[in-house]
Parts: sequence; structure tokens; C-alpha cells
Amino acid sequence: MKTITSFTEGANKYIGMTFVTTEELDMYEPTLQHVYGDDWQVVSLDQRIPPGSKVKVINVNGTKLEVQTKEG
Repeated sequence: MKTITSFTEGANKYIGMTFVTTEELDMYEPTLQHVYGDDWQVVSLDQRIPPGSKVKVINVNGTKLEVQTKEG
């Protein structure tokens, strides 16, 4: 029987992953960052995030990573 590969094995594999942002992030203008070996547009879902903050990927929307601060 042939196994069908689901989309979750594609870009959605980044959901839940964390990284340290190199640029300030906000909710309105995505910033281009090199993350996980690729260039991504990164945008905060809820607040301004200063550079050097650890963030968690909440959603992938095309070539945009939507993130929130990683607490604890």
C-alpha cells in the first residue's frame, strides 16, 4: 500500500520550533530573516519583539513564519 505524504511534513514541520530573532519583529511588517537554512518573512502575532528574543513558530503562511515570544 502506498503512503500519502501529508502537507504537515512540508513547511508545517516548522510549527512549534524555536529560534532567536536577529531583527525587531512587529505585527504589521514582516522582516526577512535566515531561519532553518532558508530566507523567511517573519512576523509577530501579538506584540513587538526585540532582536535577540527567543520566539516560537505558531503558524506558517506561505513564505511567512508567524511567531510569538517563547516564554520559559
